[in-house]
Amino acid sequence: MPASGYYFYSKRISPANGIYALSYLSISGRNRHDLLRMHGFMYAYSNSRTKQLRLNSYANYAKLYGKPEYSFGKPEYSFGKPEYSFGKLLNSARGLNVKRFGMEVNMIISASRRTDIPAFFSEWFINRIEAQYAYVRNPMNIHQVSKINLMPNIVDCIVFWSKNPKPIIGKLDILSEYMYYFQFTLNAYTKDLEANLPSLEDRIQTFQVLSELIGKQRVIWRYDPIILNSQYSINWHIEKFEYIAKQLCDHTEKVTISFIDLYTTISNNIKGKNICELSYDQKNTIAKSLSEIAHSYSLKIDTCAEDIDLSAYGIDHAHCIDDELIAKLLDCSIDVNKDKNQRLECGCAVSIDLGLYNTCQNGCAYCYANHNANVRMRTFEAYDSGSPLLCSQVTELDKITERKVKSQRNMQLNLFNLISNFPSPNNHIGNYSQISNSFLGI
Repeated sequence: MPASGYYFYSKRISPANGIYALSYLSISGRNRHDLLRMHGFMYAYSNSRTKQLRLNSYANYAKLYGKPEYSFGKPEYSFGKPEYSFGKLLNSARGLNVKRFGMEVNMIISASRRTDIPAFFSEWFINRIEAQYAYVRNPMNIHQVSKINLMPNIVDCIVFWSKNPKPIIGKLDILSEYMYYFQFTLNAYTKDLEANLPSLEDRIQTFQVLSELIGKQRVIWRYDPIILNSQYSINWHIEKFEYIAKQLCDHTEKVTISFIDLYTTISNNIKGKNICELSYDQKNTIAKSLSEIAHSYSLKIDTCAEDIDLSAYGIDHAHCIDDELIAKLLDCSIDVNKDKNQRLECGCAVSIDLGLYNTCQNGCAYCYANHNANVRMRTFEAYDSGSPLLCSQVTELDKITERKVKSQRNMQLNLFNLISNFPSPNNHIGNYSQISNSFLGI
């Protein structure tokens, strides 16, 4: 049996076609799977790729009962077959509506990798939340517009990306029905690289206030990208990183770092700044020092979309849109895949981004999301907080399609609520029969 999870004991759930013996039922959300184990004779699992729930028998089941047709992976006993589905089994036991277990697609909102919505477009975002939908243009086809459902029972989590979320802090009470967390980038560069940001001290204070308001688990410090030139040396980064870590260590649990990527779109913005990609040795030297500092302040440290292995220094690969963190915040498991639209090294879960390129006004020279200063200003001038589109209006050339999105969150919470008052079997083995009676109403 799994080492963690919650368990029910039952003599029998359903007599359908001779399927009687379910000894233990556990619900666990580890490794992106919702594992439902029926110990002793058969078990079911939800595969995050196929989205099927299969009933699979142990070898001794076929041998003991002479039922070879219930062999492993028999497709006719997949989730699609209602009489053999887990939903059928539970429904027969207690009338629960769980037939869709493992079938629905979670919906995570990214706000946004493309622009700083909390800093510049918080009023628009809140208006979209209140309207419970938003329009988003396809970056590759601007007249292809998606309508995104933002109802709280649909949105599993909102991930905010910002260098200055101060403008949205006073509006967060409107998000009381939503789960969300912040990726807060806080560097120490001067105006040559981050032209329009508030002072470092002001941003540190904003970080601390935000953390006090929503909890340090929900505010992740990003120290990125790390840039080297004559002004910003390795020693400079070590000094500034430790200064910021000391200010933030009681207000976050983790720091994510990355190294500058020289996108072709930023070549004009960084011209004359003597910025080059870091060498392997430079990355290791910096990583080792920053890791030592982070760990000295009890901070976890990982890298964003980096192919270099820094595990020797206790540095993991990040999942910035983090299914495990979201599951922890929601107190239920979620089943999401890696976002195939991101770089190979990116570990983020699938999400829908509400942003628009060439709209952020932070003025960061290294930013991939702003290609041209003139385009950025022109696009920003089109901002209308009442429009369903960010910095844009719907035209007759646009084709609007509603994205089909669903959430597993409510269904999974219902399952977990069934067992929320029961102790873990690891410490209370003798309570299985008591749990069984309560679960089955007998």
